[in-house]
Amino acid sequence: MSRIQRRNSLEYSVAPGASYWRYTTYRAPAAAFAAGPKITACQAFVRDNEKARLQIDLEERFRMFEESFAAMPATAY
Repeated sequence: MSRIQRRNSLEYSVAPGASYWRYTTYRAPAAAFAAGPKITACQAFVRDNEKARLQIDLEERFRMFEESFAAMPATAY
């Protein structure tokens, strides 16, 4: 399953709440995240929106996966 398919599976799911993403191009997060993740509005958005929490978790998993390859020597893969 591609990254887009995984993102779509959450974006169009029945999970309650608003999306983490501003647009379905998945390039920019919702307006609540514009000032950064430590801002009260952002924290409230995440707390109140299960869909956004799931999407943030997915993005973190993508990041960890990519970092696991970045740490490997080029000959390992």
